[in-house]
Amino acid sequence: MFLEKTAYSDDFPLSISIVNIQEYPIHYHQDIEIVFVLKGDILLKNGSCTYRLYAGDVFTNSGREVHAMYGNGKENAVAILKISNLFFTHFFPELSKSCYRTYKDREGDRHLDHLRQMLLNILFQSLKKEINYKQECIDQVIHLIRYLNQYFNLFSFQKNIPVSVSTDNPVMLERMSRIINYLYENHARRITLQELADREHLSTFYLSHMIKESTGMNFREFLCFARVEWSEIDLLGTQKKISAIARDVGFSTTAYYEKYFLKYFHHTPLEHRQKFASCVESLSHPVRTSPVSDTQAAGIVKRHLSQLSSEESSSSHIQIMQLDTAIDIQTAPIRVLNPQIELCLCLADYERLGGQLFSAIAELHCRHILIRETGEENRSSLTQLISRLKSRGCSVTEKISPDYRYRKTYGADSIAALFDLLKRHILSGSGYISLSLMDSGDPCKPLQGQPSLFTASGVPKPAFYGARLLSRLQGDLIGWGQNYLLLRRQDSPGTYIAAAYNYSDAICRLCAREATIHETYDVINNYHDELDISITLKNIFGKYIITRSSLDSRSDVFNFMSKLGFPETLELIDNAPLRYYSIPRTDVNTEAADKTLSLRFSLKGAGIQIVTIQKKR
Repeated sequence: MFLEKTAYSDDFPLSISIVNIQEYPIHYHQDIEIVFVLKGDILLKNGSCTYRLYAGDVFTNSGREVHAMYGNGKENAVAILKISNLFFTHFFPELSKSCYRTYKDREGDRHLDHLRQMLLNILFQSLKKEINYKQECIDQVIHLIRYLNQYFNLFSFQKNIPVSVSTDNPVMLERMSRIINYLYENHARRITLQELADREHLSTFYLSHMIKESTGMNFREFLCFARVEWSEIDLLGTQKKISAIARDVGFSTTAYYEKYFLKYFHHTPLEHRQKFASCVESLSHPVRTSPVSDTQAAGIVKRHLSQLSSEESSSSHIQIMQLDTAIDIQTAPIRVLNPQIELCLCLADYERLGGQLFSAIAELHCRHILIRETGEENRSSLTQLISRLKSRGCSVTEKISPDYRYRKTYGADSIAALFDLLKRHILSGSGYISLSLMDSGDPCKPLQGQPSLFTASGVPKPAFYGARLLSRLQGDLIGWGQNYLLLRRQDSPGTYIAAAYNYSDAICRLCAREATIHETYDVINNYHDELDISITLKNIFGKYIITRSSLDSRSDVFNFMSKLGFPETLELIDNAPLRYYSIPRTDVNTEAADKTLSLRFSLKGAGIQIVTIQKKR
């Protein structure tokens, strides 16, 4: 009975119970189990660690993790939710390889609060047992697993105890989750850092640093931890020799195995077997729990739901928007997009930007240039600029405009300008999108409230990255919503662009009125809503290069200046600090698609993520 098997009914691939635990002896199972303490406290042994869980704590036992639970003689109420891997792998093929950690040793984690709420809703549905409650619970568990994959499929070590990681970097989370799951799945083989680096298309130096930074262990330590943890099944469930177990889990020598077992379990493998073999679940050592009545359980669940709602309303209100959509890549387009950027610039812009001007034109795929003239320019220099532009395939129009007028709004210097551009032009069907290239005035003033793409010193503003995205949206719009889009490139078969953006109408309105610096800061800084989107591409096959870029309100020119207290001027030796601070974060990897390809987007506060999916040739 060391391997505990759960019997599910044909129409309900879940096992949900709320019990008072006296002792739940050492066991493991193939399916995922979520333990949610609703009342009192318990001890939970998982592998080499023992956790004290209090009301509100959530612990997830992934498949094949050896664990046990013990009460302390006082009343407790613990919800145990077991999820059929066999059923839910239809939705999540990698589910059996997942390695979730939901335990945190700190309060105030919004993702954990949302996870609690999802679990409580499932428990409440199962207790009410209304018509169609089983399907409701199944649907909610699908959302639950997707949320676990997004935020809890990665862990680090604190004082040698694995705990859930808090991170706002979905690229790192996805990559490290993939690495950890691969190590657990292949722990018995001779895995090298080079092998992992090749799989992830990274250098061994970068990968080693990322593993250490993410988990608190280096590659070799983590692999040995996984092997030691896995060995407990054979150690307590069989009479195999210690040397055979060491070999089976991947250690080259018994001494090496014993060294790492001692490090994490604090005694030798033989001592561990002698101490805990008699504590394994069996006919002579059964589970000792007593059920909590449905009425009492419903009351406890309602109190927890009420408490979460109260905490949410007492703090600044944060909405978490979740969206799951599947899009057939062969579907007919909603609209064909062909935006054309027209840049408005002057000779002074060229004199300040130099060659950077032509790089910007190339990045924006710009073929239309409007040159504003005051009538006082050096004609020779102006002619040279026009000649260079035309040699690059640009059509050039000259316009005398001595007094260029604009509405001054500091929203134009912030990420609000990016959202304003996208909102006005994605579905507008307009041909030309006329944009001013560069702020005029003092180059030492990064913030001037002018609606342009570069500061007066030549640093790209968020609007530049919005314009760059617009210029790439050439093709069939096959998926669109208020917070996302999916485009199929016509000029490059096998290439798709997906984007998710999180913003509010109040942020967009900053560009439509004369918003001050501090008003702009308050509107953007007080926006904390979270956006979680999963886009599944259907009927897609082959290997693809996935490039993801992220830009948010914490990494732009406006935020840089806010950290300095919004000085009117800023004199730097060069623009490098500002430029490096404000460029999007970018990551790349390859993925194989076999009929479907899933993209996940997670944004907290104002921001945008752009993914390019390009088929490998």
